[in-house]
Amino acid sequence: MFKNKKVNKFKSKNKLLNKRKEDFYIKHNNTKKFVYIRVLTISVFILFSLISIILQSEGSSKGIEEKKYYKKFEKFKAKFDSDSKLIPYTNISIISHIYNKKIQKHKKNKINVNICMSLNNKYYYPTLVSMESALINCNKEKTFLTYHIQCTPEVTQDILSILKSLVYKYPYNLEIIFYNMNDILVSLNNERYSQATYYRILSPIIFDIDRIIHIDADTLVLKDLSEMYEYDLDDNYFLGILDMKSDGVDFLGVKSEKYINCGVILINLDKIRQDKRIYDCIDVFNKNISLPDVDQTLINYVFYPKIGIMPSKYITFNFYDEQDIRFYHSKLRTNVDISELINSLDNTTIIHFLLCYPKIWDFESKYKSSMSKCEERKDCSCSKFHDLWYSYANKTLYYNDIYKFYKKN
Repeated sequence: MFKNKKVNKFKSKNKLLNKRKEDFYIKHNNTKKFVYIRVLTISVFILFSLISIILQSEGSSKGIEEKKYYKKFEKFKAKFDSDSKLIPYTNISIISHIYNKKIQKHKKNKINVNICMSLNNKYYYPTLVSMESALINCNKEKTFLTYHIQCTPEVTQDILSILKSLVYKYPYNLEIIFYNMNDILVSLNNERYSQATYYRILSPIIFDIDRIIHIDADTLVLKDLSEMYEYDLDDNYFLGILDMKSDGVDFLGVKSEKYINCGVILINLDKIRQDKRIYDCIDVFNKNISLPDVDQTLINYVFYPKIGIMPSKYITFNFYDEQDIRFYHSKLRTNVDISELINSLDNTTIIHFLLCYPKIWDFESKYKSSMSKCEERKDCSCSKFHDLWYSYANKTLYYNDIYKFYKKN
């Protein structure tokens, strides 16, 4: 009897111990499962959060498309063949068109500013910096920029990819169309000038739009471009800032009081097409005349007097101070309000670095001695503008490459 009680007691304890072990293992396994589920849940949450951030970020590649194709501009031939004159191009084509596929949505209710720049294998970094400055300073809610890039034959895909990076960075305010300008003027067969010389002149038959701003690479855009783009062209073919070389077309028999610099110009493409003034330019080219500042001289000669002066609040040169402005003003044939020029020192849309030599991005850059007596001035360096240019270069994705490239050279 006693023995049975002892055995039963032992069995009871053993059963209780097994029960506790079982409870422990169940609890332990449940805890492990809970931990695994918790870790998995947190991991999934983090993953989806990262994906969401990437997709919503302005620099994401979502929605960015690129069309690569070859397109001849047959539509322009109908406009220019009516008088049986020779069309001055053969193979103008679009290399690439990179944009956000929801582009119409982003362009809707915005001012679409068309900008033209030339691209070669030498000044692609300055072109990038100029474009970056325009995008940084544009009104993101109001302005959409369409860049038309005219590429010389030697431009490579690596160079194109440098500029394409901007569309991924600013997908809601930018599209870029790259044009292959190869064989553009085979029909003229004029070996005196390079192909790039003709790009500004032939813009009306390349771009099927009403107006465009041409901007050289040695520039910075410091304000939104929409106001300048919509400036009243009146009856003019071109608007630009006055050049100091006011006698630029005197040798051609035209004493112009409005000789403009063509580094930055607003072009009335529609009016040039309507009046068929391109042929006047072609006639001058075919005469094989030696032209200093080729396309600038040609524009000021052929299109005179329908050339207008753009206010300096939109375009100015890199004047160092008021002394420079007064020297510049003294060289002009037209009486321009000097107070407006002085105000442009710290208040302009586009600054054109015409007065630095060799270039603003070079580390040995100095003012051109033709501007003023630089050798007599201690404050005549371009350091002020050099630092400004590199501050915008620093905001690109290629700053280290830019710095090393120009420091080395």
